[in-house]
Amino acid sequence: MGKGRLSVLCFLLLFVWTIDSGANKNHIKIGVDQIKAIYINFIKNNMPWKKEDVQITNIEVKNAITLPDSNWSYEVITPKGCNYLGRVSLAIRFKSGGKSELIRVIGEVKVFKKVIYAKHFIRKHQVIKKEDIKLLKRDISHLPQNIITEIKEVIGKKATHSIYPGRIITKNFLESVSTVKRGDIVTVIVESDTLKITTKGIAKEKGQPGDVIKVINIDTKKVIYAKVANNSMVKVEF
Repeated sequence: MGKGRLSVLCFLLLFVWTIDSGANKNHIKIGVDQIKAIYINFIKNNMPWKKEDVQITNIEVKNAITLPDSNWSYEVITPKGCNYLGRVSLAIRFKSGGKSELIRVIGEVKVFKKVIYAKHFIRKHQVIKKEDIKLLKRDISHLPQNIITEIKEVIGKKATHSIYPGRIITKNFLESVSTVKRGDIVTVIVESDTLKITTKGIAKEKGQPGDVIKVINIDTKKVIYAKVANNSMVKVEF
């Protein structure tokens, strides 16, 4: 090959390399750690949990990405009904230079809350007292959804079946204690601003204070609906 042709070839190769280098000078790389930080910040800013109760671990990002322009943005796409608990998968769409790239990030969101356990054996139909239960802090991400975290939701309730020591107490283990039972004779008070009538009735349903139950008026034999006031009185208000 002649010196002239060699010089031209070298010039063309240098020219192509220069163009390619110029085209890539604005490219920007979004690293795995940066993508993980986007994932963590989004969850912490949108989850219903207190930040101090949450741990986000085992984040999986397939690889870093390279965007064509240093001027870039992103949006996070959440699955419908996302509760930010357990395995959480989010899609992140990066936008740059008129193009977009979608990546999926998966992580483990652990939420630690105090959960109510049985301190000792609780019999079926037993009314639960404070000394029957204990609170223990646990990761709730793999526990049933109907766990109980407030003592007031348990005290005074009746166990629907036997609960063994160390067992988590869930809402389906409990029922309210009826203060009026079906068949009870109750005092019926019919009251308005200007009138008050007292009579006797027979409860046709069980109920606790605040419940509206069906009652038969003993005198008229008619069915009325009244609100339970206590274990022996119901009220009809106008």
